[in-house]
Amino acid sequence: MYDQALRKIIIDAQFRRQHSTKKIVQSINMIAIYSLLLLFCGQSLANTRMKQSTVDGILKNLTALVNSTEKDGVKFLVPGIVRLVFHDCVDGCDACLNFDLISNRGLKKIVDALEPTYENYKSILSRADLWALASKAAIQIAIENNNNRCSDQSCKTPQINIRFRYGRKDCPTSPSHEENTFIPSPLQNSSVLMPWFKDTFNFKPNQVVAIMGMHTKFPILIIVGFKNILIPNYLEYLTKNIFWRN
Repeated sequence: MYDQALRKIIIDAQFRRQHSTKKIVQSINMIAIYSLLLLFCGQSLANTRMKQSTVDGILKNLTALVNSTEKDGVKFLVPGIVRLVFHDCVDGCDACLNFDLISNRGLKKIVDALEPTYENYKSILSRADLWALASKAAIQIAIENNNNRCSDQSCKTPQINIRFRYGRKDCPTSPSHEENTFIPSPLQNSSVLMPWFKDTFNFKPNQVVAIMGMHTKFPILIIVGFKNILIPNYLEYLTKNIFWRN
């Protein structure tokens, strides 16, 4: 099923010349971004209303934080927050992670960077809600950085506006717990990934292909920054099927 989804998205389209390779990659990016935003921000358990102006104000502050936090010239919160929230939502978006697990290595510094902002708004937002809203800021910044560096329209990624919903509840020991939550490695093959994403998030094969493709970008971005975020220096990697063939 994984191979069929991949061929439909990339190989068949390329050979038939219906789309350029850049447009294929762009479609994969859109699937991944939409899936992440819907997962992170589109769920609500709230019984009360928060003014949109309040949400916008918090989002503005989070955007400023992400843009201003750098290490060796790299805005590491962009990929870090996306990874943080995805891992948190594996067993329910409750702002609880086991930082001793290998799969969560490095996420504690992301949590620490967000903690002062959480302290400012904890009377109206749970920590899980703040992390989810931070992921929206990070993804928007990633898209903006990509589009600013694109030389032609075909590599630009449109912004997707999914309304933020709140009401997530933190676990009693947030932001940490001692549970051994299983998170598959991006290097595992389709026999592990497809069933896990289906059972955990009800993802379709094309969503799994897109989400796992994000792992080909973020480790590189942590090292080299955002010169090619969300697009093309990894085109050769994609088209030669090195990552996708598993």
